[in-house]
Amino acid sequence: METAIVCPSYAFSNIFLQWRAPEEYRDKPLDEKIDIWSLGCNMYALLTGMYPFYDIGSTQVVKQKVKDGEKGFIDNRYRTRSFAEKKLAEAIDLCWEFDPNKRIDIESLVKLLREAVRVNDRLVEKQQLAKQNAN
Repeated sequence: METAIVCPSYAFSNIFLQWRAPEEYRDKPLDEKIDIWSLGCNMYALLTGMYPFYDIGSTQVVKQKVKDGEKGFIDNRYRTRSFAEKKLAEAIDLCWEFDPNKRIDIESLVKLLREAVRVNDRLVEKQQLAKQNAN
């Protein structure tokens, strides 16, 4: 019989609790929308460099916050500093919709992010052209 190897920092920390969707703690039916919630947590980590409740050390407090639908804090600077960060913050908000029936589905999320990349590429191109013309 094989024994699973578990990373100690994962097994004994509250970080993994923060990637769980509220319905996982509320005895609600589970579907692919729990993965969308978790994807939002991964995008949050990419955007901020932190996990959603980075300032809370108690697993019970984190679990209750997630169960109650509380979300990680997204500093408003991410929504105003650049188009790319703004769109990523918006995508996180859609992934963190408390009601799984209202939460964005993966196809819509991919479409939203692809469009954001296209628009961002055009904005970067314009900025580069403006910079070249200024010189």
